Amino acid sequence: MTRTNANGGKAYLAASPTAGTLQAILDDAMPVADVAFENSPEASSGGGMLSYLHKVRDGADLYYFANSSNDRVDTWVRLRGKHALQTWDPHTGVMTTADCKHETEKGQDITRVRLVLAPVKSVFLVGLP
Repeated sequence: MTRTNANGGKAYLAASPTAGTLQAILDDAMPVADVAFENSPEASSGGGMLSYLHKVRDGADLYYFANSSNDRVDTWVRLRGKHALQTWDPHTGVMTTADCKHETEKGQDITRVRLVLAPVKSVFLVGLP
């Protein structure tokens, strides 16, 4: 059950929550994910994973992606919002402009960026205000 107030806010009640019910609520509340990997990359070497953090600090979007596996990662990442991003390599200190593609999904701006990480490497994507 969903209730909407005069300001557009929503409240959800899942009397008997199931995985399907919770997914439907999440899809309605947030139709475009904050961060999504397009082809669901998974480590096949038996250890490690691809993980991320997203923080907003002083109006700047800061994304940190880490590959703790022994596998190379090559995937596209979808970020909610329209961003001009820089790639910061914490291993070398090199900063470059990220190749971003801007699209619209479910009425919201998204930014697609290719993420290539060698085994046990990480990278920052920084969107300056």
